[in-house]
Amino acid sequence: MSREKIYVFGHRQPDTDSIASVIGYAYMKNQNDSQREYIACRCGPLNSESTFLLSYFDVEPPVFMKTVDPIVGDLVLRTPIVASEETSTYEIAKIMEEHNIKVVPIVDDNSRPSGIISERHLARAYVKRLSVDSLKLHPINVNTIAQLLKGNVLVSPSTNILKGEVHIAIDSTSTFVEKLKSTDLAIVGNNPEMQLKLVEKRVTLMILTNSHVPSKEILIQAKRNHVGIISTAYGPYGVGKLINLSMPAKMIMSKSFITAKLSEKLNEIKTKIYESKERFALALDETGKLVGVITRTNLLYDTRKKVILLDHNERPQAVDGLEQAELLEVIDHHRLGGLTTLKPVRFHNEPVGSTSTIVGEWFLKNCKKKNPQIAGVLLGGIVSDTLAFRLSTTTKKDREAARQLSKIADINLEEFSKDLLRKGLDLSGKAPYEVVSKDVKEYVIGDYNVLIAQVMVMDMEQVRSRQEEFRKALKHLYNNSKADVAFLLFTNVPKNQSEVWVEGNREIIEEAFKVHLDENNSVVLNGVMSRKKDFLPKIGEVLRKKR
Repeated sequence: MSREKIYVFGHRQPDTDSIASVIGYAYMKNQNDSQREYIACRCGPLNSESTFLLSYFDVEPPVFMKTVDPIVGDLVLRTPIVASEETSTYEIAKIMEEHNIKVVPIVDDNSRPSGIISERHLARAYVKRLSVDSLKLHPINVNTIAQLLKGNVLVSPSTNILKGEVHIAIDSTSTFVEKLKSTDLAIVGNNPEMQLKLVEKRVTLMILTNSHVPSKEILIQAKRNHVGIISTAYGPYGVGKLINLSMPAKMIMSKSFITAKLSEKLNEIKTKIYESKERFALALDETGKLVGVITRTNLLYDTRKKVILLDHNERPQAVDGLEQAELLEVIDHHRLGGLTTLKPVRFHNEPVGSTSTIVGEWFLKNCKKKNPQIAGVLLGGIVSDTLAFRLSTTTKKDREAARQLSKIADINLEEFSKDLLRKGLDLSGKAPYEVVSKDVKEYVIGDYNVLIAQVMVMDMEQVRSRQEEFRKALKHLYNNSKADVAFLLFTNVPKNQSEVWVEGNREIIEEAFKVHLDENNSVVLNGVMSRKKDFLPKIGEVLRKKR
């Protein structure tokens, strides 16, 4: 039995700490919880620093999932009971009865659906009035005909597969026999003269109604002429109607049916099914092969994904579809945001420099097998989010966790930190919008939506040489958001300061830091390195007063 899946997510614009912490936490939980499978996920692209880190330690990136909305693939579907286009209607009915199902998909040799037969299609085929003259038997095994008629095969025909026109003996003997061909089947009652003439005509099969049995002489002659004989308790009309059920599936199947890919959102397919006469849909894999039948009963079960959030606790930063998921845990090191839940969840928030520090401590304490690669990835998360312990948010816990993780990873902490930051802070060759939007956080403070982007740099020369491009990128980011104000922090690591660019209400930052913006709506703030500790709190104080 497969384990229950738990999806571990960072925020929408995943930085290195977000990526590292979900990898580390999923690893730790999988070591300690055999009942569940924890899957490290991301809902945004990897930045160059994270890509470098994962490549450095040869670790697979988290699985990309744009949304946690329930999808068709979340349903537990039975292996479908199917039939081919040549399967008889009678056999389809038996399949439905034996397996207690109401629909049978008709598939080709590659398991791709070509049609469906439901109880409604069977009923329509049975009650439909067909002209006796046009009654035909499509290719079908003689034993299937016998089962269909609940009859006994008294003489086997020359071939097991029967096909041809079916005639009921209602004319005079000479007239009736004259119009028959050797490939035809005849339905006849207690009429020895007619029976004998049919044997002499060498019809393929003679069906005797009302449990009549031919004479010994006719049986001997039938065997000699290879004429099959079946005796059934049904009357001529009943035999004719039952033979309708010998039609192959392709004669009555519907080619109109709802399909759904495994990646399709469940809400969308629910609407289609509830509006459909058939009340079901066929689930297909990415190659178009049938994997199951979705019924209304399937849609009654809880298909919400179970989710754990790391490195954020605010709804605007979370993966799409969170409202349709079941939130189990939140692990973070930021301020408390506006995330609400319908029931209690495990919440761990600690004022340390990175979420990777929290996860790293648990990794060191709870993992019997301390994988050096995972230790290295967690170390990278700490180094990145503390800027190699330069930020004011850095604590003793960050430094101690990093020290122990570097030992397990067997790397030189100082050299590794230089390599990682150099990769993360290099802006050369990167598109302006990519630079501006790679680390963006959205906050709801009072009645204001605030967007804060941050770009770490070793110096401002790379920014100055492309200033107009970056300003256009910020304006584009602001216009595409629902924010009332957008701030872009170019944080100069060696100088311990940030140059802040503003789009929107400039008075907010001027009041918060007692400064005046220049003609380009920018200002340099000394000592401001951390978005969450040095910048956001002062902005938040001003906005709360404006309520």
